[in-house]
Amino acid sequence: MKVSGSMEPALRRRHGTDNVRVFKPLLRAYALGYLSSVTPKLVSYVRQLRNKDWTARQKLQELAKVLTGPFRLNSFPTACASLVGGSTLLPIGLYRLCALITAALSKSDVQISQKLDRLIRFVITFLSGWFSFQLLNRNRICLPIEDVRAIRNSTDQGKDHGQIMANPLEHHRPELAGRTMDLTIYMVTRAVDAVACVAWGRWSRRRRAQNRWTTVESLVPGFADAAVFAMSASVVMWAWFYLPERLPRTYEKWIGEAAQVDSRLIEALRRVRRGVFVYGKDTGQAPLLQSMCKDYNWPEVWGDPAKVAPIPCEMVHMGCGPSCEKHALYRFAKTFKFACATYIPLQIVFRLRRMKSATALRRALSDAAQSSAFLASFVSLFYYSVCLARTRIGPKIFDAKIITPMMWDSGLCVGAGCLMCGWSILVEKTRKRQELALFVAPRAAATVLPRLYDKKYQSRERVAFAVSAAILITCLRERPSMVRGVFGRITSSVTMFSRLIPSLGRSALTGMIPQRSIYLRKSVFEVERRYFSKNFLLHEQRNSAAAPFNTPESQKRNTSTMYYTISMILGTVALAYGSVPLYKMICQQTGWGGQPILTHRTGDGDTSARVTPVTDSRRLRITFNGSVSDVLPWKFTPQQREVRVLPGETALAFYTATNKGPHDIIGVATYSVTPGQVAPYFSKIQCFCFEEQKLNAGESVDMPVFFFIDPDFATDPNMRGIDTITLSYTFFKAKYDDNGVLTPIAS
Repeated sequence: MKVSGSMEPALRRRHGTDNVRVFKPLLRAYALGYLSSVTPKLVSYVRQLRNKDWTARQKLQELAKVLTGPFRLNSFPTACASLVGGSTLLPIGLYRLCALITAALSKSDVQISQKLDRLIRFVITFLSGWFSFQLLNRNRICLPIEDVRAIRNSTDQGKDHGQIMANPLEHHRPELAGRTMDLTIYMVTRAVDAVACVAWGRWSRRRRAQNRWTTVESLVPGFADAAVFAMSASVVMWAWFYLPERLPRTYEKWIGEAAQVDSRLIEALRRVRRGVFVYGKDTGQAPLLQSMCKDYNWPEVWGDPAKVAPIPCEMVHMGCGPSCEKHALYRFAKTFKFACATYIPLQIVFRLRRMKSATALRRALSDAAQSSAFLASFVSLFYYSVCLARTRIGPKIFDAKIITPMMWDSGLCVGAGCLMCGWSILVEKTRKRQELALFVAPRAAATVLPRLYDKKYQSRERVAFAVSAAILITCLRERPSMVRGVFGRITSSVTMFSRLIPSLGRSALTGMIPQRSIYLRKSVFEVERRYFSKNFLLHEQRNSAAAPFNTPESQKRNTSTMYYTISMILGTVALAYGSVPLYKMICQQTGWGGQPILTHRTGDGDTSARVTPVTDSRRLRITFNGSVSDVLPWKFTPQQREVRVLPGETALAFYTATNKGPHDIIGVATYSVTPGQVAPYFSKIQCFCFEEQKLNAGESVDMPVFFFIDPDFATDPNMRGIDTITLSYTFFKAKYDDNGVLTPIAS
């Protein structure tokens, strides 16, 4: 069949466009990875512009660093492009090479089964994930000594809120891994979800074919997401109470804002669990809750664990009265108001383009109210379950001699609240349950698994990452509906398997008659030649009707997308390097000179400049607490209950330590600051915790701590509601190991 000469240029242009189309998944993956890397840093940069003492040149240097940082070989965008590009391009190249070899050696067709085709693509994707993981972990993790020590001494009881101080004798730093732990956990979670969906799909098809499908089985998918969310939420809430350092800082802060609970009450429950706050004994913990009693006009005796046990429910209700039911309703209303202030603007913004009628506005408000009711139910269920467990139902079911009030408040009541609050997800729609379950599950897993670990175990994480990536991309290719949620829709649009598969071999078609085998020379060699072959006329005549994306409109749209992506990358680079003269031009026109704003700075070495009292600020109440581990026969107590200081004003406090044992003992101290968000502003000039302390048998010494609260505490809006700060120390028995490293002895 002859083709007119006027058609040849158009066909050549279409052939060139098709050759470029195969690279679109790679470019899209890189662009998505770049945006996900740069956007959070840009937001942080904009916030720091108001708080950092930067010159105009420093601001532009930081902006250039943010915009050009991802343009590295070992960056997240490169890893995304490597993973997606390898899984899409390498199979095409491999099949093309095999087809050429087969054509040169034999005239007969070589057949491969669908299972072998899937296995080949799975292995190639696994190798792409293996290589991408290596790109992300090329740089070493370097931590200060105190962080390494916190990781190695996992039995340290005082590390829940504070920073483990450095030991000058500890020089050995293990080589650590875990840079990509969050990403690996997320990939594994999504892969497990995809495998579960595939398995459930097969089970349901078989049961329906056997006509044995039941009503209970039809309800399983909806309740499965609710159960996953409930279990994940219980783990996250438990970590928020007792292991807050395992949660991301922003996530922990958001939970605290939604919970709206006095930090002193949370700290009291944490000390009960650590055995420091003991009912029926005077352990020096009374000032913690007695200050809360003063603020709420309660009897101060309520805060003394030696006289009152357990903590009265009215203190847990925080001024809402003694009724647990009234407190639950109050929490629901208060949280509902808090959530509406967040969800209603978000719903309106997300639907702004479709907000053309009163019905659309009504639907947006309805969805926002439903989401707010879910969050309000979450909080109220948590508090009400805690009250039911510790005072209303628990003591009536179990004898007080078997399960004491100390046992209820040391974790059982909080555990009851954690287990119950997650079931509030049933208020949400089924689709929202799925999204929330897949959002919370990786964060719950991250609280259980170690954030950093010895690098000799990195191969395990690498295998998990590569296998999970292979499973997800294989599902996106074969059954994209099994990768659920927003993640599934985004990755489907990036990988473009739904468009590429019809042109990459008939074996990958879904929803059609299954084909048992692939003819390597005919199916692969001829069908995939659209991306490589010069003989495009034959392919155009054969597949023009079967390729829905070969229309001129689609070609124009795809070409525009490619140009937009390339232009965005080039424009970002140009903006990074051209921002300096642009900034100078704006300053000349507007007079804006980038006035510096003095704020809190750490590590600048100028301590004297930071110890200027803020006379117009309120005085802060600093309370002190001291404890020792079970194996250390010391008595360690503060000499003063509290001091009151202004931000920027120095203060000196003393602790007394007495060795009651028959032998000389070395002790090391760790400290924590409560509330935890005050820690960046709590600065020590001199402290006994900076080095180990050796006490002879029967010796008693005074240990000073010289500190100040940074002046920027007074201007931070997040610190407005904080008037009491607690400084806690815990001493541990220590000894030198065979390598000369001083290590604490576990309790």
